[in-house]
Amino acid sequence: MGFIVSDTINEDTVIRQVEKICISPEFRSKQLLCDFLSYIVSEYLAGRSDQLKGYTIGVDVFGKGEDFDPGEDALVRIHAGRLRRMLDLYYLKTGRADTVHIEVPKGNYTPVITLRYPDKTSFVKETERDPGRSCFEPGVILLPFGNLTGDPELNYFARGFSEELSLELTKFEELIVYDCTSCKMINENGINPVERWRKKGVRFMVEGSIMKASGEVKVLVKLIDIVNENQLWAERYTRQLTADHMNEIQESIAREVAHFLGSEYGIIFQKLSQDANRIKPKHIDTYTAVLKYYHFLAVQSPQTAAEAFDALERALKTEPDSPKAMALLSALLGNRYMLDQPDAEDAYVKMGELAEKAAIIDPNSSTVMAVLAFKTFVYDEKERFFNLTTRYLTMVRNNSAKGGSIAFHLALYGGWERAKLLLDHLMQTGQEYPRIFHGATTLYYYQKRQYELALFEANKYDLPSIFWGPLLRIAVYGQLGSHKNIAAEIAHLKKLKPEFESKARLLINRFIKEESLVEHVMEGLQKAGMSV
Repeated sequence: MGFIVSDTINEDTVIRQVEKICISPEFRSKQLLCDFLSYIVSEYLAGRSDQLKGYTIGVDVFGKGEDFDPGEDALVRIHAGRLRRMLDLYYLKTGRADTVHIEVPKGNYTPVITLRYPDKTSFVKETERDPGRSCFEPGVILLPFGNLTGDPELNYFARGFSEELSLELTKFEELIVYDCTSCKMINENGINPVERWRKKGVRFMVEGSIMKASGEVKVLVKLIDIVNENQLWAERYTRQLTADHMNEIQESIAREVAHFLGSEYGIIFQKLSQDANRIKPKHIDTYTAVLKYYHFLAVQSPQTAAEAFDALERALKTEPDSPKAMALLSALLGNRYMLDQPDAEDAYVKMGELAEKAAIIDPNSSTVMAVLAFKTFVYDEKERFFNLTTRYLTMVRNNSAKGGSIAFHLALYGGWERAKLLLDHLMQTGQEYPRIFHGATTLYYYQKRQYELALFEANKYDLPSIFWGPLLRIAVYGQLGSHKNIAAEIAHLKKLKPEFESKARLLINRFIKEESLVEHVMEGLQKAGMSV
């Protein structure tokens, strides 16, 4: 959404905004953060910004004694970081159309308050968004993490970690996160809240505990399928425990856990995709179609692509204004064009239409934004691509497959160094990711003429149905000289794409946007003995 920013502001308006934030879903169960926000805004409005120090906040907000030392006790800094991130999340979700915008910059506690008037050329009313979106998403209930350390001082660490994990999971827009970190396990009517969520159709539950030993903190996390009470996954994360780094420990572990659970290749969607594959075509809805698309991402074969394509087309007939179904169908059409599959030119046109329409309906969806960035890449709209890429990476801040896709295309547009860092970070998390990402890392080393490293990456491009794997290996072999596997790779490439030699430059140009690198790849193919 675009904004026109103004500094003209009314004090009562700011106070009402704080009240609105504190009753929002993001802040409703986080009274301490609400107290923190209310305090620093009140002091700011009263003209006492110069008194907003770690000590005064520790004493006035957190009830610390006069001997409180913020240099030794990181409590205020930890909660300031949490408040900062929760405000970011609020303005991405509930408050995305709010006029009053409150930020807490890093490095101090003085709030920055501005008025942001929606730019009418980019504003989409909430009532114009997909009304049934939440009906097609899986639910996850997050229970409070227990403090098993025996140290009551770490109660706030356990509580803080639960909140961090809630925040990170919420960044995956495909998930509905039911934050029960403030729930009592048995309510006044004697009913376990998990039973209530089960009856509402929530499928998964995350729970865990905090332990401490020999200067280390250990966080145990479990994922439970509450329909059949099966434990699907569990992991223990260990970090050195220091007061100055508690916030970073919470953030890093929460981010890692969230990626394993909630990303397109995470455990939750692996399980749901398996279930979706058993659903007959006549029962396909948008939710099931999305799961079939994720199954295609994981497997990437002509069969899974056709199944996802068919499912998304069926979903759009049932729900013609679903931006998510439009966006994912657009991505499949773009993939068809880029790989020069049948009806590629028609796919090119329809891809653009669907991506743009989805962006009009829901411009704040990370899925829609990622596909729109892909569309601008395919259409070679360079300036728009980089603008969308910057906005997307600022908004999402995670290492999902969508973020990896953005980095993949950023590399092919010449943004090699930043893209390589993003892709390396994604690949090193241990979660699954599309093997085509190794195409970008192969070309990263290839354009540097580090051919041995390029070959190492190219050998990880193990998708036998896509011609780019053998293409890259042949080009690298050509630059290295003869290789025993070169004939087999050429035969494989010609089997996948019989007309490749006559269309080589066209096909390579669709992916690689730097002409000098296109020539470099063509040179490698020629040295390998191909007539391109």
